[in-house]
Amino acid sequence: MQTDNYISFRSDVTLTMRGENLCVESKGLSFPWEGLSDLAVAALRKINQEPATPESLREPFLNSGRLDEWLDFKHRLDLLAPLVCHTLYIDSVPTVRLVPVGFAARYRFSLTSMEESDKYVVSRFAYMRRQDDRWVLESPLGKARAVIMSPHGFELLMSLSEACTYKTVAEKGNVANSAASQFLSYLQNADLLAKIPQSGPPCEDGDQPLANWEFHDLLFHTRSRLGRHEGSYGGTYRFKQQFEPLPLIRPSLSESRINLFKPETDHLSNRDLSFADVAEQRRSIRQHGLEAISVQQLGEFLFRTARVVKVYHDEVNGQSLCFRPYASGGAIHELEIYPIIRNCRGLEAGLYRYDPIKHTLEEVSKSTKETERILLMASQTLHSDPQVLLVISARFQRLQWKYESMAYALLLKNVGALYQTMSLTATAMRLAGCPLGGGDSDLFAAAVGLDYYAETSVGEFALGSRVENDTPVPFPYGSSAESSRGAD
Repeated sequence: MQTDNYISFRSDVTLTMRGENLCVESKGLSFPWEGLSDLAVAALRKINQEPATPESLREPFLNSGRLDEWLDFKHRLDLLAPLVCHTLYIDSVPTVRLVPVGFAARYRFSLTSMEESDKYVVSRFAYMRRQDDRWVLESPLGKARAVIMSPHGFELLMSLSEACTYKTVAEKGNVANSAASQFLSYLQNADLLAKIPQSGPPCEDGDQPLANWEFHDLLFHTRSRLGRHEGSYGGTYRFKQQFEPLPLIRPSLSESRINLFKPETDHLSNRDLSFADVAEQRRSIRQHGLEAISVQQLGEFLFRTARVVKVYHDEVNGQSLCFRPYASGGAIHELEIYPIIRNCRGLEAGLYRYDPIKHTLEEVSKSTKETERILLMASQTLHSDPQVLLVISARFQRLQWKYESMAYALLLKNVGALYQTMSLTATAMRLAGCPLGGGDSDLFAAAVGLDYYAETSVGEFALGSRVENDTPVPFPYGSSAESSRGAD
């Protein structure tokens, strides 16, 4: 059984002549190669068109007696390792291809022989998905992804669902030991395998920093930061030519509106504690007082935390933007606030939506089984039923229209900014405020009648009056509510 290793450039690589220099370009990066010989240029063009073996690339240099040029070419190519793919062929059939992700300078492909006694299993961080017309296997641990090129490649991969040596993989996949060893080496280069020690869990679970990571958290971290993916990043406006941006304010859900109290800002500055005192006294207060919060207090709270202060239009990109009391990436302000009222003086119980431009409440519905369940989940984090639960939703496409690779991460940072603004304002107003750690987004979407993928909840903030002694109550650590607790 014959195995061959081929190299090629990533599909996003282009070769461009700039004067007398050939430039290797990818994702806006350009690498000029000065003083290239005709053989070196031909070799570069060859691997940019189709995979080739190192031996076939070296042969023209050796036949011309130009070994020094080959060594120079090989050295330069090694410097571009993050742009070079490697493909394993078994009996002339491409089986698996490694595609570097991002431009991780530390990535280097190394084909090593596996030890006979070593056992491996697919890493718990590895996942498979479709990309174009291929299945790819990747991991947030790795700096390359593995593209499964043939049904035989799937057979070899499936054998690694349990701990195997390369000889076991060879037997299950009906390939030569050398082919199985190389297949495992390819997966190891992409950090897709976990080594099994003689005793104990896989090595990745025995490493304390790595063992603490859950799969989805590590994937989210690496995919929304630069370094371990090759996707575009930042304000790319990738949907500018495909979709119109969502309007600044979502369409109304109801004709029933309630005007809210607007405080005089000069009066607030005279009445409030100093900012230093507010910051020092801020606490998450989980117990509400006997006398409910008033609709006037709710109106003042929303005015101070979430109203639209100024609207302006991005004439270049065609997106409406605004300023509000809390920070928001790109001034896009994709967050919406839906108060669920249980007990508020001057306001009927039910589900409302806050209009930040008109500073009004829209009545979405009376209390329903969905809103009662949402309030019940919040009460499990608190010491009492919440008087008011401010559910924070996101109109995802407001951010996704502009931002790529980082949209959801930015959204959560915006929620954090709103949480802090709400917490400080509650302290200044001597109200009980508590940001919550989690909620049921499906349940909220059902309560409002929203498309889960277009808009749903991403945060919750409990608000109410303070108890008479005005002393923040500590959270009962160790209770059943611990998994969804809010900030301290």
